[in-house]
Amino acid sequence: MRKYFNLVMAFVATLTLASSCEKEPIEEPAPDNTVNFTATTFTGAHAIYGSRNSYIISLADDGRLHAYGFTLNGAAGEIDDNGNITIPSGTYTSSDDDEAYTIDGLAFYQDASEGAENAKYEFGETVNAVVTENKIVVTAIIGGVTHIITYNGTLSMPAEIPEPDVEFEATYAQAAYSGNTVNGEGKFKLFLSDVGLDENNAARPNSIYYRLTLSTEKLDPNAEIAIPAGRYEVSNSESGVGYATDVIRYTYGETLTDTEEYDYFSGGYLTVNEDGSIDAKLNLYFGGSSHIVTFSGEVEILENTMPQERPYSTIDSDIVCDLSDHSLSIYQMEDIYDSGYQNYLVGISPNNTTGDNIMFEILRGTDEDNVDLSGKYYINDSMEDYTAIPGYIDGFTLMGGWYYYEDHNSQITESAPFAKGWIDVQVSDNGTYTITFDVYDDLDNHITGTHTYVEPYSASCLSSAPRPVVSL
Repeated sequence: MRKYFNLVMAFVATLTLASSCEKEPIEEPAPDNTVNFTATTFTGAHAIYGSRNSYIISLADDGRLHAYGFTLNGAAGEIDDNGNITIPSGTYTSSDDDEAYTIDGLAFYQDASEGAENAKYEFGETVNAVVTENKIVVTAIIGGVTHIITYNGTLSMPAEIPEPDVEFEATYAQAAYSGNTVNGEGKFKLFLSDVGLDENNAARPNSIYYRLTLSTEKLDPNAEIAIPAGRYEVSNSESGVGYATDVIRYTYGETLTDTEEYDYFSGGYLTVNEDGSIDAKLNLYFGGSSHIVTFSGEVEILENTMPQERPYSTIDSDIVCDLSDHSLSIYQMEDIYDSGYQNYLVGISPNNTTGDNIMFEILRGTDEDNVDLSGKYYINDSMEDYTAIPGYIDGFTLMGGWYYYEDHNSQITESAPFAKGWIDVQVSDNGTYTITFDVYDDLDNHITGTHTYVEPYSASCLSSAPRPVVSL
């Protein structure tokens, strides 16, 4: 990959004398490929993820001709009278964990010295950051070159204040069951709300909903459908019997187009008692607050309208996707398929939430720091490099490659899995993504489209953020 700075060359000549006092030949000077960069501007954003404080930092020169991006994870810093928080002093080291005094492994570098329209972007890995009062020194390796970035100045930013805890007593508890899962579990999609779902299992206006997917032992076909009593741990990284995943809270205003709040939870638990009552403590991922949710009564079991076997497609004709007002997001996921390759989840979504949506999973490379996704990916289940996962349903969740249409009520009205075909991803030197696909669903409908994203996806797309869940 290109190097965007002139490397500083330092030469050290070493002269030693032999015991005979004769001079040894002078050694060839060794180049020092270290880039030393002094930033003049500091930009920061503070975020709370559960109990973790993250400090998202950009260090740049005048005019932002060159800029670096990093994320520090640590304790809560001191908040001043103006509501600004200061990064706590200490040494932050690279780690896969999000514990205190760690720095995310991904480093982001931008070179706009040839103009913003010709900006070049590169990703690397961080080594450490040393924070003292009014100074930060970050060491990163980008393109195989060590960069030492120094900034002298105030290290504060607007603080995100933790939201207050919430107590919510649900009036309605409604759930649907699916035994159509990859690992043979049972899945309950549970809704706790104040007004309940309508006759089509859709949300109502002026409402509050908590949605959870509970994993249980698979029910006997002749058994009564009911959520087994027990405790379900909320997790975005663990799954299996006894876990609650895809845990979100959303509220609507006067219309369903007016989504007032949308949050998800990364910790806590939900307990189903023997009498059917429910007690839950859910820890908000953004904001850090706890939501205490209770329900007394009988859980209403809804009809499962999800297709239980192929064909899954609900469309009846070919589709040329309109992706003209859309955004691209890319998430680097864990290798849930045990393929040995890195797994990337790609989404193309409308900016106004209504319209054609595309999602697909591709397998690319064995190096977790490899973010060059250029290439042609063929849809099949070989689990090899440069392949895309065919679309399938796991419980209530769309997995692999899918087309779906979302209406103005945020409801999925049409969906079709990718069964065969190809997806082409091309990434230019300035970070522009062009994605073209030519695929067929499991009813042999032809689905095509092209999307060009003129700005690079952000480093946060490759972070530990929970996998976005598309649920019917």
